[in-house]
Parts: sequence; structure tokens; C-alpha cells
Amino acid sequence: CSGSELTRGSSTPISLPTVSETQALYVSNDGSNAITAYTAHGRELGFSVSGSSSGLDGPEGLAFDPVTGWLYAANFGNTTTAATITAYDPATGAQVPSSSFSATSGLDFPYGLAYDPQTGWLYAANNLGSTITAYNAATGAQVPSSTSLFSATSGLSNPEGLAFDPVTGWLYAANLNGGTNGTITAYDPSTGAEITTGFTSPTSSDGISFPTFLTAIP
Repeated sequence: CSGSELTRGSSTPISLPTVSETQALYVSNDGSNAITAYTAHGRELGFSVSGSSSGLDGPEGLAFDPVTGWLYAANFGNTTTAATITAYDPATGAQVPSSSFSATSGLDFPYGLAYDPQTGWLYAANNLGSTITAYNAATGAQVPSSTSLFSATSGLSNPEGLAFDPVTGWLYAANLNGGTNGTITAYDPSTGAEITTGFTSPTSSDGISFPTFLTAIP
């Protein structure tokens, strides 16, 4: 796909960047209970994960693991009481059955997901339980197996979005109901310890207002 478009109020053409038509932007669709994929220019690809046999159940956050090559979805659980994380082959949409994460592994209405390439862990923000749980992305086993690394006492308050920063090595959470207008908290993912940052006690002038999702760009 190539071409150009004009800037508003200008006759100067702006060339669209050249991208591969196989590069994809994946979208979780809670309303249709599906994941769809698009090229960088917005053309829908022949890829779709949907239906009761797909494992999706109110998909919210998505994360990609470049090591396994799997695409993960956090399923809030719209039609069942069991929240799950499911994994898919992004090339075909086929579910990876060995990747099943069950409600018994600490999930409690998960929203956001974040992948840590340094440890190979997948983090889930559990909105209802106000926890973050960690998993071995390749096996689905909770890390550590007995308890959550992050508890409600560590500044979490109905977290939704997660982001891993490979530069600092910190994991950030967007807390919808933290403080007066929500908060953003940061953690050492190896210990779960909260890290004091400028986000710890935000004021109205900081621009934070009930945050939901976030991303880190190194």
C-alpha cells in the first residue's frame, strides 16, 4: 500500500510510510467477542478470532511475546464466571491450547496485559481484585506459584492498564480508582516492591484523570 495525502490547508503531499502488508495491528473487540487484525494503513487482514470455540470471553488487553510468537488476550469473563488468558498464533488465529491460564491461577477480572522480555513473564492487571499476577508466558504457570507478587497494599486500586519499560525495568499500572482521580504506580517486577515516582501522589495539575491504559516507548 502506498500513496500520498495532502495536509490540511496545504498543497504539500505527504508520502505514506512503506510498510509490509503482513505487519499487523491487532484489536480486541469486547462487543463482538473477537480479535481482528489490520495493516498499518487500516486494511483488514484475513484474520479473525471469534466464536465460542475460540476461548475468548470479553477480551480486553492484548500482549505479544516475540519469543513464543504468541498473541495473548485477557478475557474479563462476560459470559462465564471464569476469567482467563488465552494465546493464539497471530499468523493463523489458531488458539494455542497449551497456553491456558485459568481463574484458579490468580486471575480476577483481568484487563491489561504486559510482557517482560527480560524474564519471559506475562503480567495481568486484575481489576476486581486490585492485584497484578505474573505468569510464565510459555507455560501459563503462575510466578511465584503460591501467591501474587503484588497486593492491594502496594498502591493498586482497580488497575486496568499495564506497561513494561525495558529501559528502567519497571512495570507501570494505571489505577482507575486510586487517590482522588486515579493514580499510576510503578513496581520492581522481580520483587513486586512499589517504586516511589512522581506518579505516586498525583495532583489535579498532573493531568491524571481516572487512567485506564498506558504504554511505554523506550
